[in-house]
Amino acid sequence: MKISIQLFVLTALIVLSVAPDRTEADGLACGDVITASVTLNSDLICPDNVTGLIVDGNNITLDLGAHTIEGPSTLPAYTSPGVWVSTGSRNVTIKNGIIDGFDWGVAADSVQDLTVENLVIRNQIVGHGFGAYQSKDVTVQHSSFFGPEVTVEDPFVIGIQMDNVRGIDVQNVDIHGYNRGLAVSCWSGNCVDLPNSGIIRSSNIFGTLGAISIDGANHLKVIGNYISECSDFDVLGCGGLAIAYHGVVRNLKVENNTIRGMRFGIALNGVLNGGNFVTDSRFVGNHIV
Repeated sequence: MKISIQLFVLTALIVLSVAPDRTEADGLACGDVITASVTLNSDLICPDNVTGLIVDGNNITLDLGAHTIEGPSTLPAYTSPGVWVSTGSRNVTIKNGIIDGFDWGVAADSVQDLTVENLVIRNQIVGHGFGAYQSKDVTVQHSSFFGPEVTVEDPFVIGIQMDNVRGIDVQNVDIHGYNRGLAVSCWSGNCVDLPNSGIIRSSNIFGTLGAISIDGANHLKVIGNYISECSDFDVLGCGGLAIAYHGVVRNLKVENNTIRGMRFGIALNGVLNGGNFVTDSRFVGNHIV
């Protein structure tokens, strides 16, 4: 699967880019590994193929201090993330600033208790604003994501990607652009286990090809979101909420969402790819225009 290839390439590039770049912010350099809480006091500007900062450890807060971690905003694709949270890290918070011009804004694999808040993530080259994989208790809140120009050729340009995550909490975020605004999936793991659970709430998603897609989930809630406007690259498949293209979805609650100006509102894809389906789910109080 393409997502697995992306993760492999991402991990390899992170390893290659650990050596600090000369551009520094209060003693920190691009590619530095952070093992204790820190606050930036100036911007950090990074060249090609260098990770912004790497958080590695437990009980760490990376406070950007209203500053920017800036990447190259140029191809080739899959260069590096603005912030990488290392495998096995626990109780990490990343907050209060701008991440601009990397492939991934923030990425994490196999972590627990990760919080991303009060960030602006923008100008990804082709990748995700935020991506968490095979993780537990991941919160993204009070943040804005501005994606690249969308195309149908690369459906993996995603604002927020939750892949095999137990304990999703996405709230009060704005997502603009991207092929998909928010994707809940099990592509890097086993869809049979249905690991994805939690809540997506009180968020605005607009100007996308597809606002929210859900595959392989159990006990997930989508409540009180506002979805509007197909992207300028308008195609027939532009939609609000697409469910179960590639994995079984159970115990889903979709309540009190507003979907406007899309080519479809809510699509339950019950027979595609070998009989995937939606069961034991509830759709109530949604307003589709």
